[in-house]
This record gives sequence, C-alpha cells and structure tokens, in this order.
Amino acid sequence: MAQPGFARTLCLAAPELSPRAVLLSADYIPKSFVKLIERVWDCTVYTHYGMTETGFGLAVDCRCRDGMHMRDDEFMVEIIDSETLLPLPDGDTGEIVLTSLRNRAMPLIRYRTGDIGRLIAVPCACGGSLPRLGRVEGRLGGDSLNMATLDELLGSIKELLYYDAEILDGELLISCYAPAGLDRTGVTAILAAAGIKAKLREIPALNIRLTNSKRGIRIK
Repeated sequence: MAQPGFARTLCLAAPELSPRAVLLSADYIPKSFVKLIERVWDCTVYTHYGMTETGFGLAVDCRCRDGMHMRDDEFMVEIIDSETLLPLPDGDTGEIVLTSLRNRAMPLIRYRTGDIGRLIAVPCACGGSLPRLGRVEGRLGGDSLNMATLDELLGSIKELLYYDAEILDGELLISCYAPAGLDRTGVTAILAAAGIKAKLREIPALNIRLTNSKRGIRIK
C-alpha cells in the first residue's frame, strides 16, 4: 500500500521487487500511474478512494476492478449537479456528496467533496452486494490545468522520475528530473497534443556521498 507518486518512483527504482498486488491510496490516482506500475512490476494495482474527512476511506477496488465498492454502512453517497445541487440518476456524472452515518465526533451532512464521479447501479461480477462508485474523474473546475492532468500525461514516461510545475512570468514551466536523459521533443509533443504549451527545464542529477566523521554522518 502506498501513495501513487511513491509507488511509481519505487517501481522505476526497483523493478525487481515484483509484488503480487499494490494498493494505491491517499492521493489522486492517475490511470498512467496504474498502467506503468502494472507493466513494470507485472502485478495487479487496486485503487482506494477516500479523504481525511472519511477516516478509513470510502471505497476500494475488488478483483474485477470495475468500480470501487463503498462502505455504505458508514456513508450515504450522492451524486449531484454542482450548479442546481439536485441529485442525479445512477450512472450520471456529477459532484460526489457524502453524509456520514456513524461518525458522532465530526459528522458530515451532504458534504461537498469537489470530486467528480458517478454511481454504478448494475451488480458487480465479483458477486459482492456493496454499491459501487465509478472512477473518480477529477475535481470541479477540471477545465483548468492542474497537476492531475499533468500526472495523466507525463506519468507513463519511465525516464521521468520526478517533475513539478509552476507558472513563471505568465508561462508554464515544468522542471523534469530524468537521470537517464529526457526526450524533450517527445514530452513537448505529449503536452502539445493536449493543448498545453510549456517550457521544460531539466534538473541535473545529484551525486550524494555519505561519509562518517566524529560528529556523525556527513553528506557531500
């Protein structure tokens, strides 16, 4: 079990680990991360959806990985139209709204998560009876650029171990850490295909040495 970004970094740094299964949680989970981890480690990746407000989480994949089974004894989940605030039929995509059923310390009443998803009405092939939540598709206002969008676009590039983004002088600057070398043309093409124009900056590789001294371990 790991955060998506940590699991991605670990699978690229140690492809020989080859776990049988991985559970991703605690952050937005890009499809590109799932595909990369499954390809490198040849394992099954399960996803978990929740937030700090839900404590132990809200929903998790089963072996069929066709929607996440929800803890319906703990939460009532609704999908609403973010403009009218009216409930939407099962299968329609809208904002995820939660009401806690057992939490007396910090109860949630129609709590607007800001996440976008849908409810799945048809039974799951696994045989489980718990209701399912379809893939969480992102956040409200998703038309604007955000890190989730960049994760989906850049997360499948194995050579790219780390990246961050910032707006500098009105332009998008993406700093990339790719010790094995970065295909700048390829990255630019991936971004351009999604209508994103950005400057790329390569972060130089760091050579760190640990040495012992009387005062402890020193980093050079």
